[in-house]
Amino acid sequence: MHFTAADGEDVLPPPHQVDVVASGDVIAIHAGFLKALHQYRITCRVPVACHDWQPAEVPALHWRVQASRQIDDATTELTLQVVAHKEKLLREKLVLKKADASGDSVTLELNARILGKDTGTPFLRDGVHLVGVVKDDEGSEAGSDWQGFD
Repeated sequence: MHFTAADGEDVLPPPHQVDVVASGDVIAIHAGFLKALHQYRITCRVPVACHDWQPAEVPALHWRVQASRQIDDATTELTLQVVAHKEKLLREKLVLKKADASGDSVTLELNARILGKDTGTPFLRDGVHLVGVVKDDEGSEAGSDWQGFD
């Protein structure tokens, strides 16, 4: 498919990136489709200066902020570590809080559709990288000494 602007220059469609949507006091990070029992590294930019902020409460169960880098006064690049544990819609929130007494905080919400073991391989968005496979202890007969019934 070929796109041309009004002035004759070639225009390419925008890359398939991780969507970041700020709505009120929540910043939603839409990572697209991920595969169950896989671990991912997701890099995205959020419209808030939250470099070096820490989780305010119990961290999210399946994801965490691995690193952050200040881009400018109003933008931070986050590197997230995500474990897609089982087939479901992953929607988890994480509150990051400034270390000083100001009480500044931001709520990040990670959204992703986790595909099951036999559902195929998802097309990963730009900024989403597979870093490993999680060992599945459930349903594995390889680690069992049980010989079965005679």
